[in-house]
Amino acid sequence: MRSFFMRGLELGQQVSSRQAREARQEWDQERGVPLPVVKKLARANIHPGEVRHGGEAEEAAELWELGYLLHDLQIAAQQAAHVVNSIKSMGISQQSWSHNVDVNQTLNEALTILAHVTKPLTLELELAEELPTLEACHGELVQVWVNLMKNAAESLRQQPVPHPTLRIGTAVAGFQLAVTIEDNGVGIPTEILDKIYLPNFTTKVEGLSLGLGLGLTIVQRIVAEHEGDIRVISKPGCTRFTVLLNLPNRKP
Repeated sequence: MRSFFMRGLELGQQVSSRQAREARQEWDQERGVPLPVVKKLARANIHPGEVRHGGEAEEAAELWELGYLLHDLQIAAQQAAHVVNSIKSMGISQQSWSHNVDVNQTLNEALTILAHVTKPLTLELELAEELPTLEACHGELVQVWVNLMKNAAESLRQQPVPHPTLRIGTAVAGFQLAVTIEDNGVGIPTEILDKIYLPNFTTKVEGLSLGLGLGLTIVQRIVAEHEGDIRVISKPGCTRFTVLLNLPNRKP
């Protein structure tokens, strides 16, 4: 049973939408396991074959939940410390760079920090397996994803749509690693798309308040410092930010 606690502590909720669906389908065929427990087991990617009976399944779910809550506390503390240090230095410290940053891990950490914000949304994760690692600043990438996800979630909250959904994906695109963060909200009007990276840009369009503050300005700065590129397309029903980061030892 300790292994379920350690799974939560070490991995948190690093489960793709596909993995969660598969686990849920298997548990739906089991009898005697309460629905709230089934939901936890699916989020943990725990399958029926890993436990012997219904009571053990409930214990496994509780141990995993305790582990992942401690995991989330650790990430929140680490990111808070990073933000404080970043403010002090007003830039990226070369000492904080690493040669083996796992982008999927940085995305999962951002989701952990924003768990209370994304809870009302349908979250779809399509994170490519075995992505190559990058030379990057781990904490700064987390900050990029936090800002992009928070903007998407706030847009969906301000102007509700049926089945509000946040989609997050990673993939290798030639010599670059692509990260997409997409929502199905009302979209950003075409006439202001070229202004969204301006500091403290805010506007109101048809009742929708867009107060993006310094968030996207920070995103643009961090991506540029990583010699990457950020692109956005937006229309009613789909706003997608794509961040492209160069892969080591690959050339265009």
